[in-house]
Amino acid sequence: MKSKNLKIAALSLLFIGSTALLTSCKKKGCTDEYATNYDALAEKDDGTCLITDCLSPANDITPTNYAEITYCVVQNNEDLMSADTILAIDDLGNLLLNPGDVLIYKTNAGRFGKMQITDIDAADNYALTFKATTYALNGDVYKESAAVVIPGTYDCDLDEFIYGDDFWWERVDTYLTKLAPGENVAFVELEF
Repeated sequence: MKSKNLKIAALSLLFIGSTALLTSCKKKGCTDEYATNYDALAEKDDGTCLITDCLSPANDITPTNYAEITYCVVQNNEDLMSADTILAIDDLGNLLLNPGDVLIYKTNAGRFGKMQITDIDAADNYALTFKATTYALNGDVYKESAAVVIPGTYDCDLDEFIYGDDFWWERVDTYLTKLAPGENVAFVELEF
């Protein structure tokens, strides 16, 4: 009987000790609710949080140049985008979109992207040249090009950088040129 009581006492002490140990330790994990690996049960942050949610304060940045424009910058500015036609060259031949100007966009496939005008060549029927990055729906780079050339009055697909229906580089007359977004496509110019 003494042996049985001793075993019960030992098990009781083990149980009490384990309970005290477990309750005194806080569960470690990611405690940032904006992180993709957020752990609602974690009580102590262990530094492993992966921030990819564009609403996270960590992604609330104001870019100062083209290179700093990320997927989240574009997504967070979606409400500023418009399907309105952008006047690129006025009827006197004055460039209103200039080399260095940056536009962000949403394609008709729902992808976000950025483009920077690198040239508008008056000697070549005002051909538009730009560099661009279009992001996949998860924020990764979907397609990127250092030089997309759109000759006068052509369409462009910003998902594949081929002729398509995301925008029309519309040469109206000798000078007047517009960037006309396609259906379900929107743009906004970013200024630094």
